[in-house]
Parts: sequence; C-alpha cells; structure tokens
Amino acid sequence: MTDSDIILKRITDSTDDEKKGAHAKRGFRYQDWWSTLKTFELWSTSNLDFVIGTEVKEDLTILDSFTKPSTLEFYQIKKKETGVWRLNDLTQTVKRKNVLEKSTLSKLYKRHIDFYPVSTKLYFVSNAKLKALDINKNNVEHSNSNFKNDIHPDDLNIIEKKLKKQLNINNEQEIDYSLINFNITRISVDEPDTHVMGKILDLNETCKFPLKLNNIKIAVNYITSQFNKMSSNVDFAINIDQILERCMTRNKFEEIINNVERTKITLENFMDEGLSELEKEGYPFLKRRKLIQPSREVLLTIRDRSKVEVQELFFLIHQNYLDSVIYLENLSTVSEIMDYLSNQILKNGIKSFSIEYIKCANLLYVISEGAVYCEEYFNI
Repeated sequence: MTDSDIILKRITDSTDDEKKGAHAKRGFRYQDWWSTLKTFELWSTSNLDFVIGTEVKEDLTILDSFTKPSTLEFYQIKKKETGVWRLNDLTQTVKRKNVLEKSTLSKLYKRHIDFYPVSTKLYFVSNAKLKALDINKNNVEHSNSNFKNDIHPDDLNIIEKKLKKQLNINNEQEIDYSLINFNITRISVDEPDTHVMGKILDLNETCKFPLKLNNIKIAVNYITSQFNKMSSNVDFAINIDQILERCMTRNKFEEIINNVERTKITLENFMDEGLSELEKEGYPFLKRRKLIQPSREVLLTIRDRSKVEVQELFFLIHQNYLDSVIYLENLSTVSEIMDYLSNQILKNGIKSFSIEYIKCANLLYVISEGAVYCEEYFNI
C-alpha cells in the first residue's frame, strides 16, 4: 500500500475522532483567522496542489497533494488569554462527561501513530509562549521550538512517561520528538482580523503571490467565512468526498480568489465609507462597535444567491427606500436614515437577522445609492 493509499484510507472520520456540537451562528474564531493566514502563506511559498482540512483529525490538517498525498501536517491551534503554556498543560488529561480525554500532545502524537509510516509533522500553535527547560537546562519561554532540538531531555523524559501511559505505548518504543513542534503566532486575540489582514496585505505588496490582488479585504473575509463554515460541519465523513467538504483545496482557493478579483462593485468600500460616516456624525461608539462583525456578515452573505432570506431583506430595503424617499430627504444624517429604514424593516416582522445586521444592510444600500441592489447579487 502506497503512502497515498494509506492517507486516503485513514483520513476519513473514525469513532476515535472528537465530533463536537455544531457552532450555529457563531462569529469568526481565532482558529478561522489563523487558517486563512496559513492558506495565503502556503499559496505564497508552495507550488503544490495542497489541501487544507479544518476539523479533519485536528484543528487543521495539511496534505501536500489532492491527487497523490504523501505527507501530512497536523495542527492544534489554541489561544491563551493570559500567561504562558507549561508542559503540564500540554500533557494533562481532561475529564469531560465521565470520559477521560487524551492530553493535547497525546492527541497530536496519535496522528503519527495512526498514519505510520507516512511522513507526518505535528504542531501546537498559540499566541502564548511555552515555558520549559531549553537544551542547556535554562528555564526559558520558547517561541518556535522543535522538541528534540530545543527541549531538555529531563523535560522530555517527563513527557515520555505520560505519553506512553496515555497512548499505551510499549516502554521499549521511543517517542520521536523530532516530529513535535511548538510555534508562536503573533495574531492578536482581541483583533485577529486586523493582524491577518495586515500580514496578507504585506505579502501582496511584496509580490509573494502568483498574481497581484486588488480586493484583499473581500478575499480574506470570504476565505475566513469558508473556514468558519467548514469547521462547523460535524457530519461524520465516511469517504473522501465528504472529507473534502471540510477542506480548502488549492483549486477551490484560487477559484475564490479569481471570483473576488472579478468583483465589479467594491462593496467593502461602500461599507467602509458608511462606517466612517457614522463615526464622523458622532454615532455612539458602542453602537458602532456592534456593527463591525455584522458588516462583514452582510458583505459575505450578499454574494450568496442561495440565501433567500438575504434576497428578501434587500428587496424590502429597496421598496422601503423608494416608498420613503420624500421623508428621507428631510433627514440630515446617514445614521438617521439608517435607523429609520431599519425600524421600517422591523415593522415587517423580520426575525432572521439581528438589528445590527439590518442596520448594516441599510447602510450599504444608502451609501451605494442603491447600486448594491443589482442583478450581480440579486434575482431582480
């Protein structure tokens, strides 16, 4: 059996894999933003036909090829609000609902065992550093370290005892610490989108991508939404086609990029202009802050014609605007117009969207002078 055969056979879900509950209507997660940055970085450095799977065995799994995979990289991505990680954090088992879960390192190392003899690399990625003895036995905070080369044998011996016990590994069998890596990410916990956007803009400006991109914000937000959507898929995948529903292939990624680059109306510019106008008008800070995430959701969902409720919402916005145009001409600020139109929508008993989403949709319509309501996005 070739390495490709092994990977394609074993990559599907098994009863040992954790299948968590669906994350309905959640916002973008730290993991989603990290996955987006990783995808753009991989695109900038690799000519491979890569596949990036989310919630495929681990938080993120990278295959070097879609047709003939030969290597695997497994990533656990964990943010930490305060402090540093210690080795005990990574090797400690957790009891949930009367079930003893494997530790973080045990879960990672099990992937090497499961796919042996295929070439695997294992990564624990976080915004916080790892405190452990270095090779010279100094207690330091590691940023980017390989366990074999950078962690002292005394600490490795402690890890080894726990891993062997948790994974039922024979005492004579050695743990391959060269496979295990700790990586730091500089992505902010509070504003991950800002950091990711900045890094990708820099890659674009320095011509690291196969082509120069003109609509970075649209692409980054859309790719992140795809990772968010794919990681919410908790269906049990028994074949490759079902696994691919949780994957970003190179072809899929480049198709999204090409579609975004063909966008005619710069919706992001209209939305940015609207939010800036609210700030100039002195629209309350906390109210403006609540519009940030919904504004992204509007920009993403408006591009999906299958979302009937979005089509209906903008139809109502368009009709309300036309019906109220004489009244609206007497309002002096964008915020007044936005709030008035939003209240009119709420009177129609719309329950599918938050008030913030409705406000952002109205803001986009008003600032674009109705140009957003066109055949490119709506079934008019």
